[in-house]
Amino acid sequence: MRNSLIQKEMISAGQQNDLVMKFKVTIIETLKMTVDVETENQEQAEQIVDSKWRRGEYILDADNFMGVEFEAFPADI
Repeated sequence: MRNSLIQKEMISAGQQNDLVMKFKVTIIETLKMTVDVETENQEQAEQIVDSKWRRGEYILDADNFMGVEFEAFPADI
């Protein structure tokens, strides 16, 4: 662990480093859509929307984009 911190410091300081570290990076995109539902309670509203979404009645695309996150971790884990 300490060696990887030193290597990162060397790279950020502009020093030549022959060791290249490998990372896996997870990309998490968030899409969001709000729909109106008239029903007796919240649970039933969620079930109705879940069912319609699974049948393809609600399609989220780039117009529904809310943000993105990147999570990097060493590939050897």
